[in-house]
Amino acid sequence: MNINDAKIRSSVDLMPRKPMLAKRTSAFNDFNRTEIVYLSIEQLVPYKNQARKIFNDQELESLASTIKEHGIRQPLTVLSIQADHALYEVISGERRLRAAKIAGLSKVPCIILHDSEKAEEIALIENIQRQDLHPIELSRALKKICEARGWGGQSELTTKLGVSRSTVSELLKLGDLSEPIQDKILEKNVRGREQFRKLLSLRSDELRLAEIEKFSQETRSKASKSSLMGARSLLRVAIGPDGIKIQKGKLTILSQSEKEIVKSALMEVIGCL
Repeated sequence: MNINDAKIRSSVDLMPRKPMLAKRTSAFNDFNRTEIVYLSIEQLVPYKNQARKIFNDQELESLASTIKEHGIRQPLTVLSIQADHALYEVISGERRLRAAKIAGLSKVPCIILHDSEKAEEIALIENIQRQDLHPIELSRALKKICEARGWGGQSELTTKLGVSRSTVSELLKLGDLSEPIQDKILEKNVRGREQFRKLLSLRSDELRLAEIEKFSQETRSKASKSSLMGARSLLRVAIGPDGIKIQKGKLTILSQSEKEIVKSALMEVIGCL
């Protein structure tokens, strides 16, 4: 459903009575979502079982710039907190919420859930569908919900989550790694399937730590080479008979954080004049 065609209600309209429910089939066949409402940012808190732990500041700045220009095109999914009906946990969309705060928004569009157990399933399924979420984050979320709901073997998990048996198997194996190793994998942002297989084949955490450091060094080396090859011209200054001409059109495509980097570099150049 396009947000522009949705029925919109302000958070003020939600109190003191609950909003009327308008059934709408979601991407999850066995669940009906409610209408879209606008909630104050102050009413929203992170989901206690949120799988995502890593939030890239530069990506948030870029998303905030997009939100400033186009608004939030996909509503957040939230769950009412039973102890305080004025607050809602963000089941999916915490990146959008953080970016909205940076963009200076006071309210954001939300879809309200009322079933806490179903919310856990939805959060996990939506996380699995995200390509940018780290496999360790997914593994921890899967382990937590399995323990809480009593889910059993891979066949049951595959059916409930709608993902392949191999994906479930790989995530469960990552969960067998010790917590310090998992933390180090997250810290160094190790993601490759072959890298994970290598780590799982090693017999001690000491060997795994050394391998993670090796992976990290290789990644930094590749990133350094890539950045040099991908360098682009952003600003051109020419001196001619008619004076100085500056071409700066490409600066408009930069994110706010990139603009700050360019500004800092220009100040250093001016200081040398």
